[in-house]
Amino acid sequence: MGEVLDFGGLAILHGARKEVAKVEFTLRDIKDQRIQCCLYGKLAEIFDHQVKPNNGDICLIRNAKVGCFKGEMQVTNSFDSSLVLINPDITEAHALKRMFIGQGDNVDANQLHNINILTHQKRLKWSESPFKTIQEMKRTNQGELCRVICAVYVVDTSTGWYYCACVVCNNMVSKQAICFDEVYVPKWWCNFCQRFLSKVTPRYKLDLLVQDETGESRFSLQDSVSATMVKLGASRVVDVYSAEFEVEEMLPPEIVAIVGKNYGFGVSVDEINKASGVDKISAMKVWDINDIMWKYFKSLHQQESYSSKKHSTGPVCIEKDARDEPNDDKSG
Repeated sequence: MGEVLDFGGLAILHGARKEVAKVEFTLRDIKDQRIQCCLYGKLAEIFDHQVKPNNGDICLIRNAKVGCFKGEMQVTNSFDSSLVLINPDITEAHALKRMFIGQGDNVDANQLHNINILTHQKRLKWSESPFKTIQEMKRTNQGELCRVICAVYVVDTSTGWYYCACVVCNNMVSKQAICFDEVYVPKWWCNFCQRFLSKVTPRYKLDLLVQDETGESRFSLQDSVSATMVKLGASRVVDVYSAEFEVEEMLPPEIVAIVGKNYGFGVSVDEINKASGVDKISAMKVWDINDIMWKYFKSLHQQESYSSKKHSTGPVCIEKDARDEPNDDKSG
C-alpha cells in the first residue's frame, strides 16, 4: 500500500489476439520508500478510472506479484486473483494521507522541507502560480510557488550531478571497495537495508545556475524533474558499473545540452536554506521554452481580460435631465 506517484495514464498494448490495458506508477509508503508498479487488464482500467494524477490517492494491492524488471523491483498484479483498492477506509491509509501534512518527531529538516513542497504542489495548480523574475522570486514569501523563465548557464558539479540508489528502498547507497584475489568487484552498501548490493540504479540530482535580465540564482532539481529536462532517465545516461563516470564532475553530452538554453521553472523558495542565508531554490516543474511562453502569454491575456472587465463594471454616474429637476422658483 502507498501513495500513487508518477501516474501517466492508461496505455493499450496490442497483442497477437487482443488488446490489453496497462498502467505504470510508483507507490510511496509511510517511510517514504518507493517501488515501481505495473497493472494489466481490468484492474488497469479500474485504476485509471479512479485515480487522478498528483491527487494524493492511496492504492492498496492485495495478492500482488513482486518481481524484477530491468534490474529494479516491480509490483504487478496476477490478473483476476489480485485486488486493487483506491483510498481504502482503513487506519493505515488515513495515516498515509496525513503523512506529508503532519510533523512527527522523527522528521528531520530535509524531510520537513520536502513535505512542505509536496503539500504545496498538491494544493495549488501551476496555472494559478504567478510569473516572476529572479529578482522578484527572491522577495517571494518562503514556501510560495511561482513560475520563472530563465536560462541555464552552468551545471554545478561540486557535489556531483547524480547518485546511486538501492533498487529495493530507493535510498542513497555508498560504494565499497571489495577485492577478491586482487580482483576488484564493485559493491554498494545500503544503510537502510543493512546489506551489500550488486545492483543499484542512478538518480539525478542537478544543481543549475540560472539567470535572467534581473539576476542569478541556483535551482535544485530532483530525479523526476531532471529526467523531464534531460529527456532521458538517469539509467540511460549513467553507467554506474563503468569507470567512465567515476569522476562525477564529468558531464555527459545529454547534460551539457541543457546549458545555454531557456526554460520555465516551477519553483518554491527553500525555507530552510533561505533562512540560513543560502540562495538555493527547489524546482519542482520544468517546461520547455515554447510551452512556457505560451503559458506566459495566456496569463497576460487573462490578466488583461480581468482588468478590462473590472473597469467596465465600475460605478456609473447618471446625469438627470434638466427638465426632470423641480423648479423651486416657480410660484403656484
